[in-house]
Amino acid sequence: MKEKFYDVYISEGENLTVTYRTGLTTYTEGLRDGIFTALGWNGAGYMPFPHDSWDNPQILTAADFAESFAFKFDINGQSIMSHFVCEEIKKEQSEKSLTVKIILKHGFIPVKVTVCTLLDGSPVLSRWLEIENTGETAAALGEMHILCGGLETTKRWKNHITDQTKESPYRLGYFKHTVHMHEGMFRWHDLPMDCLSFGARYTRARYRHPFFVLENRAKGTTFIGQLAYSGGYRFSFDVNSEKLGTSTIQDDCCLAFSAEIEALNPLRVIAPRETIKTPELIMGMVNGDLDKAVNGMHSFIRNSVMYPRARDRGCWVETAGHGNIEEDKICVDRAAEMGYDIFYIDANWYYPIASTRALSSVGDWKVDTSRYPNGIGELRDYCHEKGLLFGLWMEPERIGSLSNTAKESAGLVAMGYNQKNNGGFPQKGVGGIVDLAKDKSYAWVENNIIKMIEYTKVDMFRLDFNHIYDVPYSGNMRDGYFENCDWRYNERFQAMYERLRRRFPDVVFENCASGGGRTDLGAVKYFCHTWITDNPVSPRSFDITNGMTMCLPPERIDRLTTTMDAHTMADLDFQIRQMLFVRPTAHHGHGCGTPLSATENPVMQERFKHFLDLYNHFVRTFIEESEIYHHTPAADGEDSRGIGILELAAKDSSRAMLGIFRLADSADMEINARFKGIDASKNYLVHLDNTNEEFVCKGRILKYEGLKLHSDASLTSELILLTECG
Repeated sequence: MKEKFYDVYISEGENLTVTYRTGLTTYTEGLRDGIFTALGWNGAGYMPFPHDSWDNPQILTAADFAESFAFKFDINGQSIMSHFVCEEIKKEQSEKSLTVKIILKHGFIPVKVTVCTLLDGSPVLSRWLEIENTGETAAALGEMHILCGGLETTKRWKNHITDQTKESPYRLGYFKHTVHMHEGMFRWHDLPMDCLSFGARYTRARYRHPFFVLENRAKGTTFIGQLAYSGGYRFSFDVNSEKLGTSTIQDDCCLAFSAEIEALNPLRVIAPRETIKTPELIMGMVNGDLDKAVNGMHSFIRNSVMYPRARDRGCWVETAGHGNIEEDKICVDRAAEMGYDIFYIDANWYYPIASTRALSSVGDWKVDTSRYPNGIGELRDYCHEKGLLFGLWMEPERIGSLSNTAKESAGLVAMGYNQKNNGGFPQKGVGGIVDLAKDKSYAWVENNIIKMIEYTKVDMFRLDFNHIYDVPYSGNMRDGYFENCDWRYNERFQAMYERLRRRFPDVVFENCASGGGRTDLGAVKYFCHTWITDNPVSPRSFDITNGMTMCLPPERIDRLTTTMDAHTMADLDFQIRQMLFVRPTAHHGHGCGTPLSATENPVMQERFKHFLDLYNHFVRTFIEESEIYHHTPAADGEDSRGIGILELAAKDSSRAMLGIFRLADSADMEINARFKGIDASKNYLVHLDNTNEEFVCKGRILKYEGLKLHSDASLTSELILLTECG
């Protein structure tokens, strides 16, 4: 395979034109009459030309779009998207990527905009803006569109699709729900000749990952994008079949797009001579389907987003204890025997054992001596003796209303617009969110984390965030403006964890935000792995894993089997097999955490041990460089087939694993399982996990004809393993 290709072509004639090329993806933009304008994408590697040509793609005509500018924001209520001149263009080459910076100066308003684009050879690129206030007074930043304008035109699209009832050639994929326990539920939506937008309002919807897939059925192309931001956002799509200035409906259409930050204004206050950076939008286009786009996105994330792995290793397998030294030691013994890597204590090590104040006591970070009379170090050392890493849970951004810390926390917590939560404790027993937008609060949180790591000498640190509602409703006075906290809070959060990862490179940091509250790339990049949901209940649990593996590389996703009602639906194999496609975690009660008063279940232990062995010796060998295939993108039982199929394949096609999950209907069903990520010219040893049957099969059979299997009941499963053989 050729080395990754990326470069930028700049034409500095009468109209500045910039074309970014990364792999086969190209994106073009440039200055037109003082407006930095989006000029189109293609996924075949071609350079666009500013004139009609039979052989080459044409640059988009700005007049076909109501708003063709490539970015837009406002300063002190004035829209900033025109009257720019190019001051300078910089290229910054690193070992594995190229960053292009186009510095634009406004003709009337004291502001400079640096348009930044990172290329690394993947079919996606990263875009952000750096906005400098060149004036002598503070500037209030309002509406903020990081990337917008025209994406493409599609001519005579009805000639290229079978279903003539479709209103447009496009269908849009994003996550259906915005609430806790429904994360990652991917759905396709037909995109009409109209405007459609979705997002996560800054006041809610924190559980909808900022992700989209846009498929052009006529061209066979797919756009993919996600925003590296934990706050409010909005994606907008505009399909228009009417040429401007005419009333004729044609078979041609234009597609425009916008990625916008959403919150109450001002979003940010920019001090004189200060430069701020916007969140990053990672976006690209491929000639191909959803999974080609997804795996291209994963390649970029692995190469150019994620922070280096702790201890030069990923895919840690972990389990949790009870929060009692005697029972925990027994659990550690079992965990070591079964093949776990990490043993950690969740939210039950710091408050009195007789108390029910787990979450209302956060902020009092002192080890409960009734649980651990000799301190937490006794359990840590015992884990190390057994070959396990040791971890603790903490929620550092919140102060419980019943904690002792709450009495001494004046000025640390977020202050709401209505002033009712001034003091930070609007809900009894819950507490207040510590306002990272305040310098004092920011330092207090970071120092607490540092002290805990240095005091406990933990190997793994599980950082939670169960409360957000004070943040978007809060603000701080800054240079005469009441600035909304959302943007600055999330910016500070990212900066804090970047410093912590540099300070503690061997600590395994886990991102757990009430299970799926911070899964965006801006948050997850500094963590070794991310907890994507609190929901382990089938069949929805499959849908969550299925959807979230579109956004994040599987080795960075944490999925669990636990006592949280998982036992109410599906058999144990069904529950555990889902975890093998990401990174497994088992809580107490499943295989190694039986209470002292109960007899351990050897059958349960045997099944967990089987799948842990499979993960450690098969999946772990290739998952960090794997490609993933979503055979049933929308598969939660609303799909009439009632089947969910996931495939994980080694990049060199030497190994693959396909999971078949029966989600609905109890009638006997024949399923034809066909692999996508293998080489048709190779032979493979096939292993059926249900029966332990093994046989050799040609790759072309597995890829094009498939294996016929039977499923005779709801919520059952099969796992097929392939290993290349001679």
